[in-house]
Amino acid sequence: MDNKAYLPIFLDETRENIQLISENLLTLEENPANRDALDELFRATHTIKGMSATMGYEGISLLAHEMENYLDMVRNDEVTLSSSVINAFFEIVDEIEANIRSLEENGTCKGTNHTLINSIATLLKEHCQPEPDDTGANNKIEIRLELSDDCALKAARLLTVYNRLDGIGNIVTSEPGYEDLVASRADKYFTCILDTNASQEQLEAVLDNCMDLQDYSIVPLKPVEQENPEPAPDTLTRAKSHHTIRIDTDKMDHLLNLVSELVINKTSIQQAAAQAPEMTDNVEHLHRLTSDLQAIVMKMRMIPIETVFNRFPRMVRDCSRSLAKSVQLQIFGGETELDRTIIEDIADPLVHLIRNAIDHGIESEEERKAAGKTPQGTIVLRAFQTGNQVIIEVSDDGRGLDLERIRQKLREQNLALPADIGEWELMNSIFMPGFSTSSAVTDISGRGVGLDVAKKSIEAMGGTIQVASEHGLGTNFTIRLPLTLAIIQGLLVQSGPEIYVVPLSFVRETEIIYREDIQKVGSQDIVMLRGKVLPVVNLCDLMQVPDAVPGEELNLVIVRQGNRELGLIVDDLLGQQEIVIKTINWGDVYFKTFLGATILGDGSVVLIIDVNTLLVPFKDKEDGKVGESIRNI
Repeated sequence: MDNKAYLPIFLDETRENIQLISENLLTLEENPANRDALDELFRATHTIKGMSATMGYEGISLLAHEMENYLDMVRNDEVTLSSSVINAFFEIVDEIEANIRSLEENGTCKGTNHTLINSIATLLKEHCQPEPDDTGANNKIEIRLELSDDCALKAARLLTVYNRLDGIGNIVTSEPGYEDLVASRADKYFTCILDTNASQEQLEAVLDNCMDLQDYSIVPLKPVEQENPEPAPDTLTRAKSHHTIRIDTDKMDHLLNLVSELVINKTSIQQAAAQAPEMTDNVEHLHRLTSDLQAIVMKMRMIPIETVFNRFPRMVRDCSRSLAKSVQLQIFGGETELDRTIIEDIADPLVHLIRNAIDHGIESEEERKAAGKTPQGTIVLRAFQTGNQVIIEVSDDGRGLDLERIRQKLREQNLALPADIGEWELMNSIFMPGFSTSSAVTDISGRGVGLDVAKKSIEAMGGTIQVASEHGLGTNFTIRLPLTLAIIQGLLVQSGPEIYVVPLSFVRETEIIYREDIQKVGSQDIVMLRGKVLPVVNLCDLMQVPDAVPGEELNLVIVRQGNRELGLIVDDLLGQQEIVIKTINWGDVYFKTFLGATILGDGSVVLIIDVNTLLVPFKDKEDGKVGESIRNI
């Protein structure tokens, strides 16, 4: 059987089940008596085992099988989940994840890690209590079955039967055995001894739902001691009734491209219809339909950010243990949605920030006690939407940034350090390439590349990152991201003969000013706006537009990102419209000023200004303000 067609589904579902396993292991580590978590953990493990066996990935299946066997004994109160067993299970999760990555990148599994399987099996056996004697509540049942002669995949069918029976009990022995079934060594007959407390009806229900069974028999090997045995928990993975389907992401991207072209053509038709009033109603109808279609497609691409956040509890657990620190992670706003392209790219920057918070931010238990803090540090990961942006905050209640230490490291590294450098500049210098205040390099941080890379990644997504800190109180990183990178609202402006687009999410307001309003402070042009100083630049000068002759009355577009503001002087405001961002690999430093390009209704190509890049030279207006998130921890 060629399973390649099912590989994407297998990878997606296995990742989901790995996430479920990690979440429930963490839950059971905190509360071993949580029965719901145990059942969900068992179901996820059982599903991975069955799916991987069907796909022919023996290495994954055997790992899940070892884990499932032990979990079944936990469910039957025969053994307990100790800390060492949970650590062993996390090793299994890591090995399965490594196999999934190998499958995705190379199309093949890493292979069966017999060393790990044997060590896990040995560890689990050491934690097993003696087998219950024959007076136990379970009954041993002999099950014999025969497949129909025309069954095409006998081994796969028998493996499915094996997994289902093993899900409602413990298969003591079988012929053919599990390994033979995985290796497709089987004919149409199967016999097993099942240790279970399931009733005859439950066993029949399981077997009746198996395909290609021609006949079967169920024979108790000893008298049933309980007339009305308590039904075993349903261990089969039941498909939840969701009104959803899986769609290949390439198809989603293709659909978005088609809608993008439709938006461009709609704009063209709207411009043409301005000269034909009789077309107004039809064009308006087309506009509504296109807008609805665009909204639906964009909504389909939105994914809850919890798909990223849920990876971090495990990471925080492992990092804090390796550093002998006690750290709890609190997550808020996981339901906040982002475009899937941004979701895929935001994970790595968050990993850098959280690992740095654990390594550099959170103090040891002794330090925290001496500082009058609780022994356990706290990291808060919070997301929320405001307008067409999503804000992600990573806050900790650790030692905060030591500004004097940062100043000293800047001098040691011979980095430019203005005499009047403010607290905000000092704090944000931690994003400089190669900068680190750590005196030791660990496998977690200390090389001075994490925050630099995180900042560049976020800015590549059209976002920004800022840090605020107070020594001894904590640190807060604030990330602002656009909801989507595909279709945005833009303000078309004209400078000389050129037209540019300013993303509307950055535009605070527009104003009319006159040439005499412009003053000069040092080398910077400024205007006084409602009693506040606003730096301004002429877009013609910035873009080196030739033959530009500004008039006396000037249009001012005030852009803002975080606490930074800048006035862009333009010749004319052409209006607001939806624009489709066309990503272009510029390959030139000059063009870093632009996010990309878009096509207008008349077919002309215009550039989209990257406001983040424009605002870099302008100082924040609220130096050193510590985010409220720190105080709320």
